[in-house]
Amino acid sequence: MSSTSVSGSRSGKRPVVIVLAVLGVLAIVYGIINLVVKGLPKALTLYSGAKTTNVTHPLHAVVALVIGVILIGLAWWQNRKA
Repeated sequence: MSSTSVSGSRSGKRPVVIVLAVLGVLAIVYGIINLVVKGLPKALTLYSGAKTTNVTHPLHAVVALVIGVILIGLAWWQNRKA
């Protein structure tokens, strides 16, 4: 009886884990793209204050990478066994 209650509580966490992992991967991909690609459209740089978009934005990339790692860590923490 206890095994069904444990699996039932884990299935409730599954959507949260998936969302955290997907957002983490997207943040990491965004950070890498922001570091590597020059000339990103303003819609992808997430701000409109830049006069020129023909530069990379390392601070935004580092923040996106850190947030991605944190989100993946949270997904792992939510998914680990108690």
